[in-house]
Amino acid sequence: MLADSRTYRLKFTRVLIPMASGGKSRRVLDIAYDMASVHDCEITALTIKDEVHDMAWSEKVARVTEAYREGKDKGIKVVPKIRTRGSVRECITDEVNAHAYSMVMLAAGKRSPLSASIFGGIGDHVLKNSKIPVIAASVSDTSYPYRSIFLPVSENVNTRTAVSFALNLKIATGAKLYLADLRGYDTKIRHGFKLLFDHFEEMLERFGRDIVVIKGGFSETLKEELKSLSERLSPDATVLGVRSDTSGKIRMSSNVKATIKENPGDTILIKK
Repeated sequence: MLADSRTYRLKFTRVLIPMASGGKSRRVLDIAYDMASVHDCEITALTIKDEVHDMAWSEKVARVTEAYREGKDKGIKVVPKIRTRGSVRECITDEVNAHAYSMVMLAAGKRSPLSASIFGGIGDHVLKNSKIPVIAASVSDTSYPYRSIFLPVSENVNTRTAVSFALNLKIATGAKLYLADLRGYDTKIRHGFKLLFDHFEEMLERFGRDIVVIKGGFSETLKEELKSLSERLSPDATVLGVRSDTSGKIRMSSNVKATIKENPGDTILIKK
């Protein structure tokens, strides 16, 4: 059964959210609030003071304090946490790996297609070095809560864990989910999302019948198909997934990178 499969399981128990002085981290905090309303999870709002020079220190403290107060009003446990360190990215990674968090959620602004970075220096570092699941959001000017979510199902751009996240995000936000079957583009097939499609009726019963299934395969390449569907659907958020190999190195296809950078809406990447 889909609900009992470990490959589709994602724990929402203790969520860490690094918060900076900018407004991008607000997006993942709002997502965490909505997930907490469904899964009753605990949120830790973390901010880090650069021990050398930090002009935005007061704003950072204000953000985690505000998160604590909002959580209290919503009936959600939010733990404000402040640390001081010379390297912000190293501090976040240490915090992620030293405590029993179930996942870390972080946000960054859109990067240029010409940039080698996907989520900025801090985001890329945490994505590569975290030992727990990472939810990394490339944030646009899309409004929240999401009204529509795009989930392309292909082993080249997604994972079973990311599918689980997208389904839970749908429940938490009340958004319509567009599930595109793009498995025809996969040349190397490991699992083919067989369990998902074998238990499709169960998925509809559990996550709602307002899931629109789209059969893809009308473009010559997967990249062209992803771009075409994104332009046609104009989703508020697109959910993608990557996995690590046995050495811990992330396998991120060019299609994943292009979608994150070129997609006009939010793009949420899940790494387990």
